[in-house]
Amino acid sequence: MSVGDDDQINQLRGGIKVDYLSEFTIGSLGAMKVVSGVRVSDNPEDEVISFVTEWAKRAGIRTDARQFGFDVPVSDEDQEKGLRGYEYWVVVEEEPSFLESGLEYKHVGDCKYAIQRVTEPMVDPFERIPLGWKKLAGWVNSRGYKTSCDQDRFWLEEKLEIDGSVYMDLYFPIE
Repeated sequence: MSVGDDDQINQLRGGIKVDYLSEFTIGSLGAMKVVSGVRVSDNPEDEVISFVTEWAKRAGIRTDARQFGFDVPVSDEDQEKGLRGYEYWVVVEEEPSFLESGLEYKHVGDCKYAIQRVTEPMVDPFERIPLGWKKLAGWVNSRGYKTSCDQDRFWLEEKLEIDGSVYMDLYFPIE
């Protein structure tokens, strides 16, 4: 399948139609200023998302500010304990006047991405999100894109709420 196929949304997985994955697109997020937090635990996503969003509320960051997350590597020892790592960003317009311990202000350079949207990812997050990444990576590799940017590479996840529905955009960095 290629970008623009009308029936892309009905991708097959073992003979079962997968209607929660969108077609693939190419885009850019542009350069961003972000405040970042990282957690390593058995539930890092919920912990760091709560920590960063609560700070953002106290700091007066716009409630509609974009937010991104992604897995971060952990040590073999942490993996053996069942721990995982997750980093979470909230986009800011300028450097905040205060940061709590555990937060960092960063500049993230522009990058080109292959993008796929997952509809209602939290219905089955350990099925839908990994399958989205697998399909997106397969598409990128089959098209011969190079997986690189001049700066650090980030495989981002952005949760969106649109008209009462939840989506997650997956961003795979390419050249």
